[in-house]
Amino acid sequence: MIYNRGLAKYFFNDYTGAIADFDKTLIIDPNHMLAYSYRGSSKLETKDYNGAFSDFDRAINLDSLNSRNYYEKGILEFLLKGYAQAINDFDKAIKIDSRNDQIFNWRACTKYALSDYENAIVDYSNAIKLNPKKGVYYYSRGLVEHQVNQIESANLDFKKATKLGYIIPKE
Repeated sequence: MIYNRGLAKYFFNDYTGAIADFDKTLIIDPNHMLAYSYRGSSKLETKDYNGAFSDFDRAINLDSLNSRNYYEKGILEFLLKGYAQAINDFDKAIKIDSRNDQIFNWRACTKYALSDYENAIVDYSNAIKLNPKKGVYYYSRGLVEHQVNQIESANLDFKKATKLGYIIPKE
């Protein structure tokens, strides 16, 4: 019951309240993997990065087959510019769940940050295959294509992004 209340607070962006409820849940059940997972996500949102790392690692130790924990930890690594580790975490998440377009998107962002443009394009293409209605994926792939002088492909992706309702940011 306390866990469910924490989850509701998490989904309503009350991360501090969610953390408090997940803390209580973990007193009652110290092996509640999802409480660690969502507490880690809440800590990520509140920029408690050390706490988030600890919670994701604990959740992974309790259930190494839950892709969400690797995915969230990968985002944390990305934000802290630990790109190689982020890719490693995204790879593990994809191995478990190859149908999650968001994991491919974040891995593409990470590869772009590492100037691995060709593989970033591949990952954005995979994200698009999984979710062809997400305009930001076309826009992001277009940016990478433009970077490697694939201007025609980039322009097609920018047009598709706009057609899907994505508003291209002004410089």
